[in-house]
Amino acid sequence: GGGGGVGKNYGVGDGSGGGSSSDTTEQEHQRWSLATAASSLERLSQLRAAIAAAQEEAATLRREEAARELEAARYPSQAERERELERRLASLLTQLTAKRAQVEALGTD
Repeated sequence: GGGGGVGKNYGVGDGSGGGSSSDTTEQEHQRWSLATAASSLERLSQLRAAIAAAQEEAATLRREEAARELEAARYPSQAERERELERRLASLLTQLTAKRAQVEALGTD
């Protein structure tokens, strides 16, 4: 196979006093990988906290909306109030017409 050990120096003639530059590079890579993983875990933790906060905010908004809907159901809308007033007016006009008819009937007797 020729070229055995290519990419690995095993400390021969690298001036490191026994530790290879390849080992140092590997250690640096591991430290970088650990730092990256720790950073990713911290970011994941932050995202989870943000999601939890957003879910709580959404639940609060849903509760507030439900409370507003209950309050709105308690009081009629402007259109509903107008319809009710028109219905009452029509009823009063009918009663007034009936009373006038009674008065006229009494006056003719």
